[in-house]
Amino acid sequence: MIQKLSRIPYPQGTDKSHFDHEANLHRIGRVEEQLTSNIHSMNLLRAQIAKEEELVKEEEAQLEQLERSLQSNQAFRRQQSRNMHPVARKIIQDHGEFDLLDLEDENKKELEPSVSDLFQDEELRPMLQQLQNHLNSMHNNIADVTKVTKVIKNTDYYLESFAASTLDTGKYRQAAGTTTPDQT
Repeated sequence: MIQKLSRIPYPQGTDKSHFDHEANLHRIGRVEEQLTSNIHSMNLLRAQIAKEEELVKEEEAQLEQLERSLQSNQAFRRQQSRNMHPVARKIIQDHGEFDLLDLEDENKKELEPSVSDLFQDEELRPMLQQLQNHLNSMHNNIADVTKVTKVIKNTDYYLESFAASTLDTGKYRQAAGTTTPDQT
């Protein structure tokens, strides 16, 4: 058999090291180490990919929810704009779509309709006239109370001066409430 081995042709590029059992075992050990390392890395990468896929699914679900909310919000705004008062529609037409809560105070004053704009509205006119009548009535009532207040102040002044001129100091203090009867 040894004689037959010497006659067997070997492929080009082979040398004695290919037939060295120890060297081959060492090479196989290194390849197995690399294979184990690569398998472990693949398992870690697969686990990371699975985590990322779960996150993508969650984010897609959140995106769908946000899109549904957006569509619902847009439908609600369209419905609200149909039910909007003509004066408010006019403001939106003049200034474009906006959110009144986001505007600063000076910008809000520019957008507020004038009283004449409100009185031109057929739906608001009767209510505004009634409100104007109530305000006028309250103003007249307050004017009457103001006159009474002036009369009371004048009367108080005259009573004070009368008491000061006719009563002695002890009785005046007692009448004014600055001393008690047993202090006099």
